[in-house]
Amino acid sequence: MRFAGVGLVMLAAICWGITGGIADILMNKGWDPIVISLYRGAVGFICF
Repeated sequence: MRFAGVGLVMLAAICWGITGGIADILMNKGWDPIVISLYRGAVGFICF
């Protein structure tokens, strides 16, 4: 339990990197960055 906080930070960084990669792919396909941000926020809010 001592390093649980470090593990959670690492997990958050990995998830942030994955979503950033997906956002890059979507922007290359013509998506608006605002729409991508709203979707990321909505998914984060639902999962919270």
